[in-house]
Amino acid sequence: MKTSNLVPMTCWWLRLLSDQGTGIRFFLACLFLLTPNLYLSAQTISEESPLTFSPVLSQQKPQTVTLSPSDSGAAVFDVLGIPNRRVKVKVSPKKHATLRNGRSKAKITDYSFGGSVVDRGDYAIGTLDNSGRLNNIRVGATLRMPAQARSGRYSRILILQVDYKD
Repeated sequence: MKTSNLVPMTCWWLRLLSDQGTGIRFFLACLFLLTPNLYLSAQTISEESPLTFSPVLSQQKPQTVTLSPSDSGAAVFDVLGIPNRRVKVKVSPKKHATLRNGRSKAKITDYSFGGSVVDRGDYAIGTLDNSGRLNNIRVGATLRMPAQARSGRYSRILILQVDYKD
């Protein structure tokens, strides 16, 4: 029987005026909320740092910004669970998430994993140590901003899921 713990990740865009007053800078901030585990054993997932993209100026053409798991803006998590168990880590929705601001949209795609887990494409694999810890799970992603992105707040809920493997 699988055990699992889901962590809703609320992402939003914050509007900041640039230093020169000529454009809008954006960054992505994520808030991770713990939910109780509804399965066999207790498992705790804690966020050590949120996924944060560098400021992006609204431009005439579409933009793509990639944040790798080794970058300083990658999301970082720690897991506490059953010692020596293997886990599968993934982000939902799996393929992409659409962030909205009125009719304007941006997409987060291509999640990638690093740190203490091995990236397997759509998911990552790791092993909890003798004390039941797996620290430094790192998550990166690609941000796709449309041309002339509307300034303001973009939001979407994402889920980080950690499942014990058989």
